[in-house]
Amino acid sequence: MAILSACMIVLLIVVALIPYVKVANVETRIILQERVDSQLEASNTPKWSENMRVNQAIRWLSLPEKTDQIARRVGFDSKDVSKKLSRLRWKNTTEEWLLFKISGACLLCVSLLIAAIDYATGIPLSTIKKMFVGVAVLSYFAPNLILNWYDQRAKEEMERQIPLFFSIVMALVNAGMPIHTAMRKSATRFPKRLGQEIAWLEIEEKQYGNWRKALEALALKWELNSFISIVTDIQEALTKGVSIGGMLQVHVEEQLRRQEDEITEQVNRMSVRLLPMVILFMGVPLMYLVLAPSFMGIQQNL
Repeated sequence: MAILSACMIVLLIVVALIPYVKVANVETRIILQERVDSQLEASNTPKWSENMRVNQAIRWLSLPEKTDQIARRVGFDSKDVSKKLSRLRWKNTTEEWLLFKISGACLLCVSLLIAAIDYATGIPLSTIKKMFVGVAVLSYFAPNLILNWYDQRAKEEMERQIPLFFSIVMALVNAGMPIHTAMRKSATRFPKRLGQEIAWLEIEEKQYGNWRKALEALALKWELNSFISIVTDIQEALTKGVSIGGMLQVHVEEQLRRQEDEITEQVNRMSVRLLPMVILFMGVPLMYLVLAPSFMGIQQNL
């Protein structure tokens, strides 16, 4: 049991520390994507070549009816996980995360069964069994916690980068460059998550048919209101044939004001949290310095 608990802890640490969030260089990814597509078209060999037992389980879980049925029983939202994996561009599939969730659910059931048997027979739970139950609970909730944490961090990173990225786009548009060319040029000068996502439009443009549909799908995928509003204005400007420079300036200024308000709110919350520490480490010594002479005088008079 201790060995099983240690294995689950190592598994959780490995999953949490794998650097999935880092996206490789876009040009390299494009070349690799083309190579992979050509190889997949040329060969009909299955992808399940390593670790056949795990791959057979994943293949069995790839059946839609099996996936939906098991996901509902273990509390796994397949559509939500698929969206998050698509946003993060991780190599994992939804079936692999479902298998991780099922493993945690099985481990949790076994640990609760052992605890129930010990409770029914009057045997007190040992420290090892308590640790086993804790690891089982953590392994059950770990897939959701890991995905939610990385996805929320990626969304916050995207939203912070919107004003700077589109200020570069606005400068290029005001210089007379078309909006799609300006966004591509800005993506090459902005090697962060938002710039990489815009650069990925060169690949996704083939899937959606044109650049405008790919941009709209990208905005809807990330579910950021500020990004969606900017893309909506870009689509409207392209449809009407008007300049987008003024609209971008309004959005950039609005995002900068919003970020300033968020920073001010965070500073205010931090000052409130630090108030008890200030009282403890400064108020108590000051109180001692003020009241100590009075108590010493009273003691001398007595």
